[in-house]
Amino acid sequence: MAEMLHAQAEQHADETALIRAESGESVSYAELDDAAADVARTLADVGVGAGSHVALVFPNSIELVTAICGLLKLGAVAVPVNPEYRGDELAYVLDQSDAEAVVAATDLVDAVSDVGVGESVRVVTPDDYAPADGDRVGPDVRPVDTAFLMFTSGTTGDPKAVAHSHSSFLTRLHAGEMPRGYDTFYTMLPLYNIDGYITTFGTLYDGGEVLLRDGFSASAFWDDVTAYGGNVTSGVPSILSILTERGPIHESTPMETFVVSGSFLSTEVTKQFEATFDVDVMEIYGLSEVAGTTHESPEQREYGSAGVASRYAEMQVVDEESREPLPAGERGEIRIRGPTLFKEYYNNQTATEEVFEGTWFCTGDIGYYDENGEYYVSDRIKNIIIRGGQNIFPGDIEETIHELPEIEDVGVVGRDHEIYGEVPVAYVTVEGDHPTDEIEALVMSHCRESLVDFKVPADVHVVEQFPRGETGKILKTELE
Repeated sequence: MAEMLHAQAEQHADETALIRAESGESVSYAELDDAAADVARTLADVGVGAGSHVALVFPNSIELVTAICGLLKLGAVAVPVNPEYRGDELAYVLDQSDAEAVVAATDLVDAVSDVGVGESVRVVTPDDYAPADGDRVGPDVRPVDTAFLMFTSGTTGDPKAVAHSHSSFLTRLHAGEMPRGYDTFYTMLPLYNIDGYITTFGTLYDGGEVLLRDGFSASAFWDDVTAYGGNVTSGVPSILSILTERGPIHESTPMETFVVSGSFLSTEVTKQFEATFDVDVMEIYGLSEVAGTTHESPEQREYGSAGVASRYAEMQVVDEESREPLPAGERGEIRIRGPTLFKEYYNNQTATEEVFEGTWFCTGDIGYYDENGEYYVSDRIKNIIIRGGQNIFPGDIEETIHELPEIEDVGVVGRDHEIYGEVPVAYVTVEGDHPTDEIEALVMSHCRESLVDFKVPADVHVVEQFPRGETGKILKTELE
């Protein structure tokens, strides 16, 4: 990986590598390579070497990408950390990852100090970097060695540290399931999330520009992509709804493709966004454990499809009980194997063993594939509602409710019931100003007309906003 970055610096020396949307600051490939060498030399001087785990506490920034590149030059393991973590959350990540050093933005050093890192853990900021003076540290790593630890979002329990090797990392970048051939990728998802991490380094792998913003800003989105020529971006479904509600603010935009993943995407939301902005929406399926997406996108595909399996990902849909593969059209658990799979959940052997069946990684997602080999993801197994022995996939109900123009977003969860075991309950946010009782009645009426009886929600609740996780996913555990 370090060799690839250095080769890009030689081939694209004066071309722009990174742009910071908030300030317009930019660095070329050569400048990025030189700055990464300074990081590597500084960390080597404090004892960081091949295999050392180094936590990185930064917002999305040129400094964060530079620090990751510096660690790659050392062969050290990058551990990107949510910069909003404080106290126990930050302490948990540092402890679980066995961080031997922390590199933090200057204004976040106090947060690191407050958790009481041990004396053996060195804390470094960009102010401490010393020039490499041409003395470039070279990595001493093997393809199977760990390149980075990526913590899961922790929506179903404590975050797990997903360990990826240099081999799985490079294979993912080479695979190219994300859009290629674009000039500028607008990265607004955090680099402590697999999507932000892979899209950033996939763009650098291709010699393109990365436009970095620290999080999604509805007011700045179109100004950013128009000012800096952003051709493609990625995000979660809620961003599409927010942008569509605001409407266009420029006559034209260089944006061509919006890649969406992370949670349920309504066909209605997709169609509205594409019609409003003339930007293609590409829905993908992927996980931290497979270093991003597992699918390639045919030019023509059905709404709701995540595409066909990548040449680097062998996939099956299996019966939840017998574990036998299922034919096209039948729902079951999706499992994956291939060279982009993670090594392990670091420091959590039990969790690692729970998700593997031989060489197959069991995703915990329910889905199916059609006669064309295109995959459709229905929901997480843990989200399935079992009403009187009938399986209900919340996404089916959410898709139906999303058909109503008055509905902004929806989340469906199960609620305990003394007779049926569980029943579905819907929570919605509303477009515009509508009386709560009218919306609840409208949703119930539409569901009764469109769904079989056992799928109709027992209740509908209008909420002002949804609790969301770090990447914008609805936290359904907080709705129950």
